[in-house]
Amino acid sequence: MEEQTILNQEIVQLYKAIDQLPPQFPKTEHFNLINDPMELTVDEKTEIYIEGSVNSGKEIELKVLNKKGSIASEHIFIQNGGSIIAGSFIYNYQVNLKFPKKGTRALLINGERTPPFKN
Repeated sequence: MEEQTILNQEIVQLYKAIDQLPPQFPKTEHFNLINDPMELTVDEKTEIYIEGSVNSGKEIELKVLNKKGSIASEHIFIQNGGSIIAGSFIYNYQVNLKFPKKGTRALLINGERTPPFKN
């Protein structure tokens, strides 16, 4: 019985630790959203950043998908530099983006889809 109580306490501590982990930002095989979707301001333009592990040229296309998978908006991100991280070149892209309301979304970045997320 005492072992079960100790195990239960360890499980509770594990769940508390998981709640404190940094959020997982939406990403695809080659692209990663740098902004936390939960911190995006609704109905106000926000600078959004994406990192890419492949050179996609000076621009990448982003489509915001709604909960049903339909295109809610389309945007062009402009390459604004790059950096070397852990021996790999990372390409940086940015755009000002406005989410009209909170909801479940997915991103289609140059044809690669992120898992759904909430903003």
